[in-house]
Amino acid sequence: MIKMNREEKKELVLTTLVCLIPLIAGLLLYSKLPEEMAIHWDAQGNVNGTSSKLVGTIVLPGILALLNLIFPMLLRIDPKYENMNGKLKTLTHWIIPVTAVFCSGVTLAAALGVKTHIEVIAPMLVGVLLVLIGNYLPKTKQSYTMGIKLPWTLNSEENWNHTHRMAGFL
Repeated sequence: MIKMNREEKKELVLTTLVCLIPLIAGLLLYSKLPEEMAIHWDAQGNVNGTSSKLVGTIVLPGILALLNLIFPMLLRIDPKYENMNGKLKTLTHWIIPVTAVFCSGVTLAAALGVKTHIEVIAPMLVGVLLVLIGNYLPKTKQSYTMGIKLPWTLNSEENWNHTHRMAGFL
């Protein structure tokens, strides 16, 4: 059994509830949605993947909520878990809920006929994520889960620090 402290449990419950917001929104809008929904777009914003409204409103958000429950437990398996930067841990715990809300929101909006401009919004969100990761990566201590895990970085704390300082800047 993987043990979590009280704060980690609270954060897991909160992030899971956020993951369920799109599922609830999908259920509330279900009758207004078309039978076939766009769930994937190319870099120009053109739809290149569709699914049934059941998959788009319930299955995909449900999978993200399940991943949100599993991911923190996988992090705890790392023998160097306590070395992980607390803010970077928090960031990784929130990536799935934010992704769930964003992806489901865009999917539902597109299904209801709203122009989403996914070709602009998605790269901006990825850019913000990279800036956040770049900020915290240099502060990350050796770990088997977070960071650049190469033989020479795991064998030397000095190599780890130099590699992550450079990677955070890049």
